[in-house]
Amino acid sequence: MDLEKVGIGVDTEDIKRFEKYCVDMDNAFLKKVYTENELEYCFKSKHPARHLAVRFSGKEAIYKAFCSIGITGLGFHDVEIVHDSNRVPQVNFLCDRIKNYSCKITLSHSRENAVAFVIVSEK
Repeated sequence: MDLEKVGIGVDTEDIKRFEKYCVDMDNAFLKKVYTENELEYCFKSKHPARHLAVRFSGKEAIYKAFCSIGITGLGFHDVEIVHDSNRVPQVNFLCDRIKNYSCKITLSHSRENAVAFVIVSEK
């Protein structure tokens, strides 16, 4: 494995920061950061702030992982964090620039904090 082509990223967020966005799914910040699929998933939950925070953390960790291998300038809508049928988080790459990479992500949250850890590698 060529470690020059493997990036790691981690991010943590305070969930309270996202509580103010739970009243209006059409908020400009939410539209800027999350895809429609992500918003639908988060707002189906009893505690949407937790899911918003952990996805934000995931997107930040993805950005950091790509920056660590020299790929910069990604936007929030270049990636989408979803779950597979076993509820395992997955990352969809929505821009061509990073389509030849794969990503492993883990997400976790408590009542107060959200954390994400990411590994990206060239296919």
